[in-house]
Amino acid sequence: MKKIMYLMGILISFPLFAVQLQCAKGPVERAGMILVKVYPDGVPCVLVGKDKRQGYVNFPAGECDAADHYSSVTAARETKEETGNALHFRSNDVSKKGYVYSNRHKIQLFVKKTKASVTALTQSVQAAQSNPALGREYKEVSQYYAIPIQNLLNVAKGIQNAGYPSSQNISAQGLNAIKSKNGHNLVFESHYIAAIAQDYANAKNIFEKLTGQTFQ
Repeated sequence: MKKIMYLMGILISFPLFAVQLQCAKGPVERAGMILVKVYPDGVPCVLVGKDKRQGYVNFPAGECDAADHYSSVTAARETKEETGNALHFRSNDVSKKGYVYSNRHKIQLFVKKTKASVTALTQSVQAAQSNPALGREYKEVSQYYAIPIQNLLNVAKGIQNAGYPSSQNISAQGLNAIKSKNGHNLVFESHYIAAIAQDYANAKNIFEKLTGQTFQ
């Protein structure tokens, strides 16, 4: 029964007939935003939300809608929804940012620096849960965490070293286990961490330019 429920969750999260847009590198079915925050102690992190239904963490991201026309529209919309209406970006600004791209998963993730705090974003998504004016798309995330960029890259490198297994095998082998800045043991959504692994060198380069730091 658990296996059936897991497969149903995969089908719900990744529909067979996703809308396909285009970016310079190829087709895109899902897009989102990697929010980068450099803490006062100098540790650069990405901010991720925890899916209240399936329990994994992920960037604000989701399926492209037919009305989006551009993946930057998807990324801006998903960020607004999955931060509980806290962060608003114009798609024209989003499209000018560097991005990570996976042709294997048809995922495009724009990268943007933010001053938003984990506390503020968590308060925002929790407030959205009880706000009747907001649709269910605003109520998918339960709280936020900060994950050091080096931890993210280490996990992506582990997936590379394992020979880029399927998303299901990434989860089965525990290759998407990751620690937050405060030591929480988290599980990253396998399709998206696989996208970072596939475009590892480019992701590392973007993070280094954005933070002024060097990563392994």
